[in-house]
Amino acid sequence: MRDERGLSNLYSAAWVMFVLSLVGAFMVVMVQAWNAKLAVQEAAFEAARVGVASDNPINSAVAAARNFAKGALPGWGDPNTLKVEASTTGSPPDTKLVVTVTYNLPVKLYGVVGTAKVWQLTGRSAMRIEETP
Repeated sequence: MRDERGLSNLYSAAWVMFVLSLVGAFMVVMVQAWNAKLAVQEAAFEAARVGVASDNPINSAVAAARNFAKGALPGWGDPNTLKVEASTTGSPPDTKLVVTVTYNLPVKLYGVVGTAKVWQLTGRSAMRIEETP
């Protein structure tokens, strides 16, 4: 009989490397999703903050949200990927500006052709429009 311990160790090492690469790929996707979720929530907050300080709150909020992460996330400026809604509710002095930012994150690894899935991430922020003296 031949000694096959070396071959067995090679198979074990190959499986361990395969599993570790899958874990690494999963971690990359999760970090990208976490970064996108934080950007979406921060965009909604910043848009609401800019909107309440403006004379035209809805248009200012939409413009601020669209320009927030333009170069940081893929497709942020694309209307099919990013949807921004802003509205006012209530009557003075309790008027609130509500901004909702929805971003469709394409989940894929770099170098892999195609998109496996699209995750829809939503951020929402509301701020009261205060009267200026």
